[in-house]
Amino acid sequence: MKLGRKQRWFPLHCYGCGDTMDGVSQIDSDVDDAPTKAPQPGCFIVCIYCGAVSVMNADGSARPPSVVEVMEAAADPAVQRAIWSVNYLNRSKQ
Repeated sequence: MKLGRKQRWFPLHCYGCGDTMDGVSQIDSDVDDAPTKAPQPGCFIVCIYCGAVSVMNADGSARPPSVVEVMEAAADPAVQRAIWSVNYLNRSKQ
């Protein structure tokens, strides 16, 4: 898993913890080979503060995932690794 460059993004509010995220990074296995992409509607967003998974709406806001989207996120190794990383970092701060 590789992390792309951080891009400033308009504020997204996490439905899990209520914190505001103002940046996004692409997580992909081939991020070095592709230009950094802006988030697209339907992409998964992992909150850097709590690890909750959200989905990008067409208007750029975040929403909780549907049941089907939860299953898709659970099957996506990059999403699971991002969640694990956030949880690991948060545990190490305690």
